[in-house]
Formats: sequence, structure tokens, C-alpha cells
Amino acid sequence: MAPRCKTCRLVATTEVEGETLLTVLHSEDGFVYFNLTDLENQREDIQVYIKKLQPKILSGDYCAELIDMEKEEVCC
Repeated sequence: MAPRCKTCRLVATTEVEGETLLTVLHSEDGFVYFNLTDLENQREDIQVYIKKLQPKILSGDYCAELIDMEKEEVCC
């Protein structure tokens, strides 16, 4: 898991169709989901934090496989 900053923590990244999608837990906004290419549209504290982590994000260090609920088998 990525290190946290004062206001947020990167929870996971995933690659979907060549796009890097991020999940960040923010102390005021809760979970924030966005595409790495949309970083400039996020809060300033998130931008600064993600820019520091960007080399590791792009190398896949924080990549997590997300579940597609439509493709999962129902167990109950």
C-alpha cells in the first residue's frame, strides 16, 4: 500500500483499457475515484500527493485488480 500524506492515501490503482484509474481515500471527501489523466481536476492536496507517487503508480507498484461485479459468480 502506498504511504499516506496528511490528508489522503492512495488505496489502489488499476489499468483499464490503457487508462490508469486511481482510488484515493481523502480525510474530508471520502473515497475519490479518478483517471490519472484527470489529476489536474482534483483538489490541490491530492494533486501534490499523486505527483510524488506518479513514477511508482506508472510502474505498477500500487496496481490492484478490481472486481467486475457483472462478471462475478453469485454464491447465494
